[in-house]
Amino acid sequence: NCHIIIPPNVEIIDNIAFSGYKNISHIEIPSSLQLIKNNSFLNCISLRMMTVPPTLDICKKAYLKIQFPNN
Repeated sequence: NCHIIIPPNVEIIDNIAFSGYKNISHIEIPSSLQLIKNNSFLNCISLRMMTVPPTLDICKKAYLKIQFPNN
């Protein structure tokens, strides 16, 4: 499994940026991030943890569209 740390200067994670990356288990998002676009983490089936700064608006978190497995 893979642990991704988004660099501190990133402000936007674009559409389908990590979509289909099946080995990502943990992502750390910097406080500089302002927007996560649709389907950025779609089908990241190993993703179990996302560290999100409190400055990221809850509405923006809704755009994650993460599909977790049923188990």
